[in-house]
Amino acid sequence: MPASRDALADGRTSACARLPRTCAVCDDVVLLSSCGSTNDEARALFGVPSAGPLLLGAVVADVQTRGRGRLGRAWVSGQATSLMASFAVAVPQELLRGPRAGWLTLAAGLATADALRACVPAGSEAARTLAVKWPNDVYCAGRKISGVLSEVAGTADGLVAVVVGIGANLLVPADRLPTPTSTSLQLHADGLPAFDLLRDQVCAGICEGLRRWVGALAEGDESQLRLLRQRLSACDWTCGRHVVCHLAAGRTVKGTAGRVLDDGSLPVTTADGHVVVVTSGDVGVCPTRPADGM
Repeated sequence: MPASRDALADGRTSACARLPRTCAVCDDVVLLSSCGSTNDEARALFGVPSAGPLLLGAVVADVQTRGRGRLGRAWVSGQATSLMASFAVAVPQELLRGPRAGWLTLAAGLATADALRACVPAGSEAARTLAVKWPNDVYCAGRKISGVLSEVAGTADGLVAVVVGIGANLLVPADRLPTPTSTSLQLHADGLPAFDLLRDQVCAGICEGLRRWVGALAEGDESQLRLLRQRLSACDWTCGRHVVCHLAAGRTVKGTAGRVLDDGSLPVTTADGHVVVVTSGDVGVCPTRPADGM
C-alpha cells in the first residue's frame, strides 16, 4: 500500500534535512524510512504526468522490503549501505514509440555511472572502471554495482510518466554482497563520506544526469544526443565482449557485442558472422577478461 499523506509529508521534511543536495536539483523529493518498493511509491505519487517543463520527482527509502529488478528479480539491500531510489519524469508519448525509446534506460545508467564517479577520487579503481552494461546495469571493476528498472507509470494529455528505479551498492561490505558477481563502491575507492552524505551526492548527481539526458531525448536535441552517444561509448562495458542474450520466446543468441546503435539496440555478431540486433532481453557478459577494468 502506498505511503499515507502524513507519511509523505514527513518524508518531504526528512528529505530536506537528509538529502539537501538532491532537494536542490529535484522538483519533489520524498525520503521514506521504509517501503515495499520505491518504484511503486513513485508510481502512486507521480503516475499522472503534467504538462510543462521537464518535472523530476524522487522517492528514496532507507529500507526497501520488496525491491525488484528486471524480469522480477529481487534487489537485496541493507540499511545505510545502498541507494534505493526511484525517479519519475514525464516525457512525450512519441518518445516511447520512436527510435530513441531504447535510450531511456541507457541514459539512466549513464547518469548513475557519472554520479558514482563524481563521488570518488579521480585515480581510484572506481573512477577508472565504472561503466554501463547494456541495457540496464552499471559495472565497476567488472562486477555489478547498480541496476536500473524503467517502468511506465501512467499517461495523460500526450505525456507518459516514466519511473526509473535505481539501486546501487555504496557501502556494502564484501561479506554482505548479494551475489558473487556484484560489488560495492567502497571496495574500489578510499575516503568515501558517511552514508547520508554519499547517498545525497549520488542522488543529486543522478537527478542532474536524468534532467540533462532525458531532457535531450524528450526534446530531440541532436547535439546533446550525439554527446549522449559519445559518453556512453566511452564507458560501454558490453562492447567487444562475448555475450549470451536470452530473448523472447526462449531464443538464445551468443556472440560478440558491438557498439550500441543509434536507436539504443545492441548488435551481436555470432560465430558464423551473422549480426543479430537485440532490442530487448537479458544479456549476460561472459568473463572472458576478468582481470581488466574496461
